[in-house]
Amino acid sequence: MADEHRPELEDDPPFASSGDNGPQTHDVLHVARPPSTGSEPDLDELEGSLGVSFANRALLRQALVHKSLTNELERPGTDSNERLEFLGDAVLGAVVAEQLYWRFHDRDEGELTLLRSSLVRASTLARWARALELGRFVLVGRGEARAGGLQRDPLLAGAFEAVVGAVYLDRGYLRASELIRRFVAPDIEARAEGSVLDAKSRLQQVSQARFGVTPTYEVLEVSGLGHEPIFTIRVTAGGGIVATAEGRSKQTAQQAAATEALAWMERELDQDAAAAADSEPAPAC
Repeated sequence: MADEHRPELEDDPPFASSGDNGPQTHDVLHVARPPSTGSEPDLDELEGSLGVSFANRALLRQALVHKSLTNELERPGTDSNERLEFLGDAVLGAVVAEQLYWRFHDRDEGELTLLRSSLVRASTLARWARALELGRFVLVGRGEARAGGLQRDPLLAGAFEAVVGAVYLDRGYLRASELIRRFVAPDIEARAEGSVLDAKSRLQQVSQARFGVTPTYEVLEVSGLGHEPIFTIRVTAGGGIVATAEGRSKQTAQQAAATEALAWMERELDQDAAAAADSEPAPAC
């Protein structure tokens, strides 16, 4: 149910695009020609799953091209979906932040930040991508495919962000927001009924399971006014992961730091898996 205090949006804030009444118009819109492959994704089916009809399908196809394929074909990195992933990440963050702002009137900045982090983490985005069966459409290199890359959370999360970026460029902010809210709304309601995801507990489980190390937390600084202190906390976890965050209480700052550390772990694991896939020799033709 829409919040009664939420204003109606007539334009496309907070990004400069041309609205939701048709394809986006830009002075210059460069869409790299994606590398051709032997098995093309069924864009009709994917558009049906997304509930979006693209005016420029080249954007949707490029959103499906993983860097492992462009690397294997020795094509420029701009031919992959990484630029769209970058854009989609920004759109996703703005939409989720807006939804949290209107839903949780009693939560402060630190709590909203924790909620947003739990909603836009790779594991959550990958779950949304699996709901769309996005892995069936993503184009990857042979090494990545043999390494099971299409099942990895970071790859699926990146593809979801890239698709969001493509929808934003082609149909505008409001249509991209509709797509995101379709997935994030149930998760937000689940957070409303329970507590914020305990990032500290999850970090401890992951760090101990993978590295045999229990995370430690250190107060680096206490600033702000006496009745409104701001704590700066540093967490050190396994794998050489160190993250720093602020909060209006020690607990909030620790949770924020743990969330950052988990995000770093996910990125490191993604890079290690990608490097392993790239190092595999291609099969002889």
